[in-house]
Amino acid sequence: MAGDKRILTEVLLEAAVSKQPDPDLAQMSERLRAALLINSSSSPEACGLADNVEYRATSRWQGLSTKGAQSSISAVFEALSHAPNVPTDFEVEEPEISIQDFQAAMVLTATILRAFEYSDDEPAEAPPDLE
Repeated sequence: MAGDKRILTEVLLEAAVSKQPDPDLAQMSERLRAALLINSSSSPEACGLADNVEYRATSRWQGLSTKGAQSSISAVFEALSHAPNVPTDFEVEEPEISIQDFQAAMVLTATILRAFEYSDDEPAEAPPDLE
């Protein structure tokens, strides 16, 4: 499984650093789909979910998205981080989770996903203390 995770990580990293003006979105999306399937079950549900994820480039950002959305997947998790309550289905699975813990998990997920995106809002260079 460790090698499988590495494949997914490599696909995401390649996409994140691909700041090409015209990236091959279809090829990047297919590689992402294949990596997702390697890291999940081959159930019809997993295949269907993988089919709905794609790599998209807009005039302002490149990154992971779903076929039906106009925003990045990180934006979805960012929105979830402002939820006033833990979703009921999740609360049933984890009854002890607080809304603060749920929101922290959503912020962390959004932050990790943004690391695999490219945005025109990004600074051109990393701050000196991070290099």
